[in-house]
Amino acid sequence: MISKRTSMFLLLCLTFFYQVSASAHTRSQSFSQWQINDGKLFVSFNVLSREITRLAADASIDVRKELSQLLIEHLNGKIQVSIDDKTCQIITPLHTLPASKGYTRLEAELNCQSGEAMQLEINGFFDIVPSHLHYARVIRASGETSEIVLSDATRKQTVNLTNKGESYWQTAKTYIDLGIEHILIGTDHLVFLLALLLLCRKLSQALILITGFTLGHSITLSLSVLGWLQPNMTTIEALIGFSIVLVALEKIQKLNNKDVVKYVAAAMFALVLLKLMVNIGLPLFSLFGISLVAICYLLLVKNSNNQSTQFLLTTAFGFIHGFGFAEVLREIGLPSAKLGLALLSFNIGVELGQLLALCLMGSIAFIFVKLSNSKSQKIATVATVNIVLGLGSYWFILRSIG
Repeated sequence: MISKRTSMFLLLCLTFFYQVSASAHTRSQSFSQWQINDGKLFVSFNVLSREITRLAADASIDVRKELSQLLIEHLNGKIQVSIDDKTCQIITPLHTLPASKGYTRLEAELNCQSGEAMQLEINGFFDIVPSHLHYARVIRASGETSEIVLSDATRKQTVNLTNKGESYWQTAKTYIDLGIEHILIGTDHLVFLLALLLLCRKLSQALILITGFTLGHSITLSLSVLGWLQPNMTTIEALIGFSIVLVALEKIQKLNNKDVVKYVAAAMFALVLLKLMVNIGLPLFSLFGISLVAICYLLLVKNSNNQSTQFLLTTAFGFIHGFGFAEVLREIGLPSAKLGLALLSFNIGVELGQLLALCLMGSIAFIFVKLSNSKSQKIATVATVNIVLGLGSYWFILRSIG
């Protein structure tokens, strides 16, 4: 008999699947930094290069041009900034700057009169991707900073320039909000939580797995943001998808009592051949490493329900996801005077967002179990696991070859 707790999450998973099918990537976000100095406003705009491919839906631009030029054409006229309702005038228009691998960075310079409040309006991406979020960091002449988030519903915000910056409470609230928003728009992270819960037969097991995941991502989030570890984000994003695949395969292996290692080995061999023949995909070293980890993982968990082993493995998955959580903080930066508070607050926000998602899953699960019989639960289990496996595979392959 299949445990009810392993079969209760179909409805929520279908909700996630609908959300993901509406967009090509799991998160759509961009970043900017605005630095005020002697009547000048220096602007830096940063976005993942893969996000720019979405602009093919914008009929007003020529998609045959380079990504940086596509982004410039898309943003022209869609960024408005003023101080005390007086529009800042462009001195140097948007132009390309060197950027981290996988990113495109633009810069511009504007002439702004001094004043008490800065109004920032950004209309880029929102008409094409309504779920897009833009993270902006404003640096005052005093060096104090403010962080704001713009969305489709809130494309314009005002930043007070007269005070010395945010209070400790305001800083904490800002970064807690950022953490909550970041986890709730990270569909891949939420699907991974769903995959973990599918493995659980009782509440204590769920607590052990979630604790391990939390510990792991908290460690690498901090190390990455502080600059002590800087992994290749293309590989990390692919590994996040692959972590979902592995957990789903573990569940399939336990449901059917079959060895799935040979199928994983065949799939990874195909990816290696693809890399060798047409040079598409992750580096060979990464592919070999992923293959070895996958085979060892599936062999280790095949006949093991040891809670210590499960805790350690989930912590390892948390290490990978932590680098993904850190992406937004690396781009918008942390206030140097309140670095510890901001980092702690963002971590708290991530955990609150994660708790909110788990509560939602639990509520839907409870309703589903109450309204279904054992046969429906068995069907739901199989369907849910296969949907999770499909999503993880989609993200892994897309990010590997993209």
